[in-house]
Amino acid sequence: MRLLAFIILSILLLPCWWVGVWFFIVPLWRQRGKVSGTTYEPFTTRLLMHLIGTRHDPLTAKLAGHLPACSPSTLRWLILPQAWICKTSGFIPSPLRFPPPEHASMNCLIAARCEFLDRSLSSHLPHCKQLVILGAGWDTRAYHADPSLALFEVDAPATQSVKRRSIKDSGIPHDHVHFVPCDFESQRWLDALTDHGFNPELPTYVHWEGVTMYLERAAIESTLEQFSQLPQGSILALDYLAENWLHHTTGGRLAKFMVASFYGEPFRSGIPADTESLAKPFGLRILRHQRLHAPGKPPYGGLLTLARRIEPAHKINMQSP
Repeated sequence: MRLLAFIILSILLLPCWWVGVWFFIVPLWRQRGKVSGTTYEPFTTRLLMHLIGTRHDPLTAKLAGHLPACSPSTLRWLILPQAWICKTSGFIPSPLRFPPPEHASMNCLIAARCEFLDRSLSSHLPHCKQLVILGAGWDTRAYHADPSLALFEVDAPATQSVKRRSIKDSGIPHDHVHFVPCDFESQRWLDALTDHGFNPELPTYVHWEGVTMYLERAAIESTLEQFSQLPQGSILALDYLAENWLHHTTGGRLAKFMVASFYGEPFRSGIPADTESLAKPFGLRILRHQRLHAPGKPPYGGLLTLARRIEPAHKINMQSP
């Protein structure tokens, strides 16, 4: 009955949806190739989850309406009608359920990684002295954190410029956040951080969400190598797409085509099934690993929390069978 009500209301409000889509697409495509467009997907998903009451995120709601493709018109014609349909019908589509199903299909990716990374942050951040968000996009986690922490957002210069202007316009307090412009493909983010007041001697929590798939393998390995230079107690949490799924399945090839066609930001890399082979060369250990897959299907991606090993990596390799 709830699903039927959801379908009927969705059909009735379809004209609103079409208007809203254009308010979303036009500014998105105007900045195509300059400002990240893919960062809107997790942002709008988190916004909808907040509006329908499945995940509390008031600062995302406060930032909404101040971003180019999430303007007041986009909210009025696209986002708010979707939230109203869910609340009125009582039916919540699977991508907006939080927590997500145990075996989350691809359309639940954002909710699944959000839950994993939220939990990782709440577990490990209290033991760290600094918080770094790599590829921050429109993420608002830094603004929820303890202002006494040293907080750093690292992102491409053009995307970060839009973020800073939007944060200022929204009235969200941000004086405690250090904004660090950096191109992950051509610059070392650790050096960029140090130039902006980061202390490489302090235990640091590094949040890396929705980025690895857009980088070449060398840039991923460079990030792991730089993280390995941080002191014991530092934590790196990230998500990834599975290498085999991305390059060798119909679903992966279709996802690559759709993202590249719509956003102009192609998926470049996946992570191999043997994640230990990626972590060990940099002296890292896996604290938690969650593979993402639909019931009965091979993984399309996963989530990792990494830390530095106490013993040197080469010593562990010698002792491994």
